[in-house]
Amino acid sequence: MKFSFFTTIILIFFFEESSPVLKGRYKIEYDKRFYLTSSIITIEDSSYVKRTLDNYYLNKGHIKYYNRIVTLKDENSNFQIEFGKDEIENDTIYFGTKNLKGTGVSYMEISVNSGKLIKIE
Repeated sequence: MKFSFFTTIILIFFFEESSPVLKGRYKIEYDKRFYLTSSIITIEDSSYVKRTLDNYYLNKGHIKYYNRIVTLKDENSNFQIEFGKDEIENDTIYFGTKNLKGTGVSYMEISVNSGKLIKIE
């Protein structure tokens, strides 16, 4: 009985599928048509710190991992960055920014701007 219990626990640990997570430093570059400043984002676990390159303004936020998408939401903002979970392994991640204070339409349908996250280290 004990042997089957321990083998079951060991098999669960070996075959448990780990989902990829973001770690490290990335540079955020928005598309040129949006005229937003680039920034550096440092990601640790499920939170991040974003620093703009022009005035060194710091902003903290949280990361949420869903089945197919990943969202980065600043603490004091109505905007969130959203991209596909399958892009986490890439060095360049293309994203869209959503406005959470939409105009009556579902916020998932309103894309405010777009850009890319480029891995630095």
